[in-house]
Amino acid sequence: MAQKGKLAKTEIFCLILTALFCLLAAAVFLHGTAHRGGVTVTAWKDEDISQSLPQKININTADEETLQQLPGVGPVLARRIVDWRKENGSYQIPEDLLAVEGIGLATLEGLRDMIVTEEEP
Repeated sequence: MAQKGKLAKTEIFCLILTALFCLLAAAVFLHGTAHRGGVTVTAWKDEDISQSLPQKININTADEETLQQLPGVGPVLARRIVDWRKENGSYQIPEDLLAVEGIGLATLEGLRDMIVTEEEP
């Protein structure tokens, strides 16, 4: 047991390990990337995804290729979105996407800030 006012070697070791961990966590948080053993870890922020799109995508006018720019929308889902639009007319509100097979509430919520159903002024 350490004397009053002095730290034992194990306590010092634990404090050093904790400080190193905090420094690494801060570096990942501030810089967004950490490298270790050939693996890159990237911290993504929600705004990173929405900023990668030049503007919101109009689901009533977008072609399949444009729709695939949306996260989680691949070729099959893009085709379904376009096919539904051709068969049923324009999407009036974003929630109309729920009628497309493969789009549920979670997918819709992930897309909501990146899509529009009419031209924005």
